[in-house]
Amino acid sequence: MKRKIDFLIVALFAVVLFASCERVAPNYAGVLMENYGKQGKEDFKIVAGKVSTWELGTELFQVPLFDQRGEFAEAVTLKAADNTEFKARPTYSYKVIKNRAIDVVFDNKHIGRGSDFMSSLEDNILEPRIYDLIKEESRKHKTDSLMADGGSLVFEKRLEQIVDKEFEKKLFTMNYPITIYSKQGYQISGDFSAQLAGMFPEYKFSPFIRASAIAKKDDSMDGVVVFGIDMEAEKAINSVVADAMGSSGLGSFEALVGKRLMEDFSLLKGDKMTIIFADGEPQGLGITPLMKRFSVNKSFSSGLLAYDKGYVYVNAKDLAVALGRSENLYDGIHVYTKEPLEDIKKIAAKLPTDEYALVGWWQQNGNFFAALALEKKALFVVLMLIIVVASLNIISSLLMTVMSRRKEIALLLSLGADQNEIKSIFFRLGAIIGGSGIAVGTILGFIALALLANFDIISLPADVYGTTKLPLELSVIDLVFILVGSIAVVFVSS
Repeated sequence: MKRKIDFLIVALFAVVLFASCERVAPNYAGVLMENYGKQGKEDFKIVAGKVSTWELGTELFQVPLFDQRGEFAEAVTLKAADNTEFKARPTYSYKVIKNRAIDVVFDNKHIGRGSDFMSSLEDNILEPRIYDLIKEESRKHKTDSLMADGGSLVFEKRLEQIVDKEFEKKLFTMNYPITIYSKQGYQISGDFSAQLAGMFPEYKFSPFIRASAIAKKDDSMDGVVVFGIDMEAEKAINSVVADAMGSSGLGSFEALVGKRLMEDFSLLKGDKMTIIFADGEPQGLGITPLMKRFSVNKSFSSGLLAYDKGYVYVNAKDLAVALGRSENLYDGIHVYTKEPLEDIKKIAAKLPTDEYALVGWWQQNGNFFAALALEKKALFVVLMLIIVVASLNIISSLLMTVMSRRKEIALLLSLGADQNEIKSIFFRLGAIIGGSGIAVGTILGFIALALLANFDIISLPADVYGTTKLPLELSVIDLVFILVGSIAVVFVSS
């Protein structure tokens, strides 16, 4: 009997374990959230194959990596410049880049679960923003221009460019160049932030406390991320917060919330909103979640629904009191600098590596930049092959010239010319051929650069690169190295 019970327990456990496993579908990015995402992006990772989700606080998001096409469920009302109203039902397409899948889930996990996640993403983020852009652009065109032959195509092209530019601009909205974290938990003090400001006066620092929570007003509830900040320090590095607050600040237990959250909750200035934190305190035989009421002070608008609906800013000391933490301890420090790639090394050199970790915005997109580095190496190899072929052409042309001028060379030798004089003749010939090639190539390069900078000759897929225009930047150092290298190859070949 006991063996049967043991067998049934094992079988039941196996069934439960099997049922708690999910398989990431082909051409999907599996984003696994652990520990309820309390530690931010550290609790998110891309997985493949069969994934276990039996642990509490673990959830698998499947993000499609192929082209998605969406359509507004209902026609929207637009107004032209001459106040003529018309209805339209826009369609759109998008594609999630694999190395941005974690960002997509992390920023928007509160709006949907499971198979409803992507549809919620379309309904709550893409479509509202696209609708706002369409309304704004339609007001710039008269009805006649929209209805004329080709007018609608011009409008669509212009709108496409605006959407591309807008989402390119908002790609790193409210992200910070460098973030300092403690490797020992909540151990970053405000005094340490002040020390950093003294050590690096050219940089701007903003300490923060981050907490996952649920915002509640009456019968409305929604998941949010609450940031406890020093308002003046945050305004110095965050333009969205600075524009919203102006010269004012937050009072005691006052909150700065996103515009869309205000609309969804029907909040007005001075209204009370309850924040229910994920952290809890033990009471009796259970754990009671921490709750605190905040007064709404102002609202901010970043242009993206994920931020406007999911971010709440309060004073750091108020959030510390609500969470039962020490007042002068923070989760991390945001750092603003114009040259983060170089400045992160300077900061890291003066910080104990066993106590603090520095994360740059580019490190959150490591796969993307690794691909760029590999592409640059491949391009270098291709250019070297082109240079080798060019040098071989110069050498072969000079050899053919020498072979066809053997009689003339012999005549010069018989008239008293030495070998050095003859070599100098052919060296000048090679220099003329190579030098003229360098000059013509440089001129053609500048012409091509001017054409590409002023005309949309090359169009990039926006769903891959985030922009439709080919970015161009002429590096003087690279140009000098190319010219010097080309001249050296010409001289060696000659």
